[in-house]
Amino acid sequence: MNVSDLVRSRATILKTAHAALGLAAKGLPAVRAALHGARLGAGAALDAKIVERLGIGVVHDLPATAREGARALMVVGRDGVALRLAGASGVEATASASAIRAIATSSTRAAFAGVARAARQGALAGALVDGMFGAVEGLRATRAGQMSVRSAATLTAKRAARGATAGAAGVVAAGAASAVIAATGIAIAGAPIVVPLVTMAAAGAAVSHGFDKLFGA
Repeated sequence: MNVSDLVRSRATILKTAHAALGLAAKGLPAVRAALHGARLGAGAALDAKIVERLGIGVVHDLPATAREGARALMVVGRDGVALRLAGASGVEATASASAIRAIATSSTRAAFAGVARAARQGALAGALVDGMFGAVEGLRATRAGQMSVRSAATLTAKRAARGATAGAAGVVAAGAASAVIAATGIAIAGAPIVVPLVTMAAAGAAVSHGFDKLFGA
């Protein structure tokens, strides 16, 4: 393997790690926003069948702690939601039946607050993940003599701001899409997908692209 191939390989690994870590960090907020969004769309009639239309599995009990192994990583929230990343086999989101019942019996105001709270979590997660990878990028460029320390710090701050903006927007989009599906009874045909996560990724990518066009990559 020559130097250029090695550089491309490292860049690909970093890009893959960035995407996986971003999904793990922002995935739970997106699922939380989806459940509260579904409450806004379906009202107190929210139940397991509506949640399953979003591609979110419903279980009676979730494990108490996160589990990880060589081929899969499971992240478990204290509020009855979980995310499982299984490499090439995809991503699975689950919610406990008790969490769904609690959200179904909450008020509309509480549902809006739940989406807003999830958006804040998404913003924080996006800022941390993008900021961390921005710092790595800046450090490598500084060591290679391609960037000054000040420019590297600016890059890190810009990446963190972009991550926060895209993270919040993606989570809000996940909640909005779930509200529409719950309200209209739309069923997604074809291979099962986790609607809030796909929506989050698409909206986040669009906002990141717009951010870079406005403020520079």
